Amino acid sequence: MRSFAPLVLSVALIAGCSGTEAAAPSVTAAAPLDRSSSTSSPTPTPTAQATPAAIGSTQETRDGDSVLKVSAVRTRLLKPISKALSRPGHEYLAIDVKLCVTENASEPVTVLSAPWMLSFAEDATSKALIASPSWFDVPIYPQVQTVRPGDCVRGWIPFEIPKDSKPRTLLYQPNIGDALEWRVK
Repeated sequence: MRSFAPLVLSVALIAGCSGTEAAAPSVTAAAPLDRSSSTSSPTPTPTAQATPAAIGSTQETRDGDSVLKVSAVRTRLLKPISKALSRPGHEYLAIDVKLCVTENASEPVTVLSAPWMLSFAEDATSKALIASPSWFDVPIYPQVQTVRPGDCVRGWIPFEIPKDSKPRTLLYQPNIGDALEWRVK
C-alpha cells in the first residue's frame, strides 16, 4: 500500500515557507435541514382546462405518445409514525393519487412525485414531500417508478403545510404534456 503522507507534508511545508501567507482553509458548517417545502414563486397555470376539477375525478394528459389517466382520489391529514418527524406549527396533508398509463401507449413511462404541488391563495406553493414509506402508515406514492402500458401506480403524496392553512389547488405538472389541476376542499 502506498502512502501519500510525505507528498501532503511536502506540499504543506512548501506553502508554509513561501513569502506570501497562505490563507487558512475555511470550514463551512452545513445548513440545517429545511423540511419546509413552501415557496413564494408564482403558481404555474395549468393548460389542460379552464377550471380545476374536483378531487375524486380523473383527468388525462400525455407523456410523449402515451396517454396518462390521473386521479386525485381523496385528501386526508396524516400523522407521522415518529414524533421526530413532526414540526411545530405544521401538519401533513396527503392526497391519494392514482396514475395509469393507457394500454395503447407505445412505451413505459417513468412517473415521479416531483411534478405534484399544492397551491395556496397567496400564490405560494408546497412541493410534494420526499417521504420514506416508513414515515406514515399508508402506502406512499413512489418517488420514481416505471409504469408499463396498461399498468397503474397509486399511493399517498404527503405535503408539509402550516397548520390552519387552506390549500387552493392540487397541481400535476409533468415535463411533457398538459398540466392538471384539482380543487382542494
